[in-house]
Amino acid sequence: MAPVLAPVRPAVSTLAKARESIRVPTIVVNATTVYWTDAGACSTDAGLSCSGAVRSALKNGGSPKSLAAGLVNPAGIALDSTSVYWVNAGVCNVDGGISCQDGTVMKMPLGGGEPTTIASGQGKPVGIVVDSTSVYWTNEASGTVMKATPK
Repeated sequence: MAPVLAPVRPAVSTLAKARESIRVPTIVVNATTVYWTDAGACSTDAGLSCSGAVRSALKNGGSPKSLAAGLVNPAGIALDSTSVYWVNAGVCNVDGGISCQDGTVMKMPLGGGEPTTIASGQGKPVGIVVDSTSVYWTNEASGTVMKATPK
């Protein structure tokens, strides 16, 4: 009879401390770096001001880096070999019915740089994936799956 081995428990550790609290809808990794979206919060005290961000940290730990900031409810995130992609869900207006048409699909180089808008006017985009030629996302408000080629 073979001996029964105890299960090996994984080592769990804190990789990065971004701030006091964080709302992380999604997280992805490549060979060296962890990328995540931080939904942040929005205020309408003096116009719309939001604290959402796309952040990264090295897998071996260290201080997080903000790649894009001031985003309106960033949600899904995806990577390819050169860029990070994410969706900003936007703000939904519930006056007289739900209207969510200010979402965007974005990309930027993995190391940072200027974000590029792939699509705007989206209905609360929340999920995103990429392949070698296209970017795909879901719009929660309209129940649609979208595609943009080239990415």
